[in-house]
Amino acid sequence: MARPINPRQIEAFRAVILTGSMTAGGEMLHISQPAISRLIRALETDLELELFERNGAHITPTNEALILYQDVERLFVGGERIREAAAAIRNRSAGTLRIAAMPNISLGYFPKIVQEFLADRPGISIVLHSDSSVNIIDLVAKNQVNLGLAYVPTEQPGVDVRALPIADAVCAVPRNHPLAELPVIHATDLEGADFITLGQSSLLHMHIAAALQSANVQCNSLIETRYASTACAFVARGLGVAIVDPFVVAEVGKDEVVTKPFRPRIPYEFSLIYPQRRPNSGIASEFGETFRRAMERDFG
Repeated sequence: MARPINPRQIEAFRAVILTGSMTAGGEMLHISQPAISRLIRALETDLELELFERNGAHITPTNEALILYQDVERLFVGGERIREAAAAIRNRSAGTLRIAAMPNISLGYFPKIVQEFLADRPGISIVLHSDSSVNIIDLVAKNQVNLGLAYVPTEQPGVDVRALPIADAVCAVPRNHPLAELPVIHATDLEGADFITLGQSSLLHMHIAAALQSANVQCNSLIETRYASTACAFVARGLGVAIVDPFVVAEVGKDEVVTKPFRPRIPYEFSLIYPQRRPNSGIASEFGETFRRAMERDFG
């Protein structure tokens, strides 16, 4: 029977991943560099994995280490949730609402809804975790968050999914760009345009590619980025146009970017997700309804 992993080794591993070096990781844990190096070596021996490539004083996490870190971080997130719950009990506060949301929602639209939600709820605190839809579904199913905002392609075990109103993707254009004069931008209007492309793994990227291909349009794709918020930042600098979800444009580059309806329509869908294995907390349901009403108001 394998002996349990030393928790201090896991703490050392996380500290080195977060700080990027043995020395900084040791400072984070208030131990010496040789001490944290011994903990990492012992962990590698126990797991029979090489976690870091060493080149003199420099270290680089291996692919195995990055995969392991995802589970380690979930463990620490769960631990922090216990601390927060205990603090709420001690302080008799109204409670903490833990929400996981896709990055584009978190960066642009989410802060606006939180401001509205907390206006008459001064006793509530909110913890936001940004992640991919796949990871958000997992966090909700494991009761590590109270509410998720994510794209759910099919029925998922362990979660209660409630669809939100569908919003159309928009074309983001620099304010002084010729296309900014058009009331609606069609795929054919983008022929030869400098175009900011979303990452290959993005579902929206696949819909955009299909729309352009169907219209037999060739864009000048010089820049590719994973996040729509970054795409909007490039648009604000006049480096091209982009097709993005309507949420991210709410705050990113709004003074330098004009958004136009895009045709053919590209629906942007995501849902409210609640844990299935326990009753919804009242505050989570209230936030979900606040978010739904805001979408109906802002995006029809």
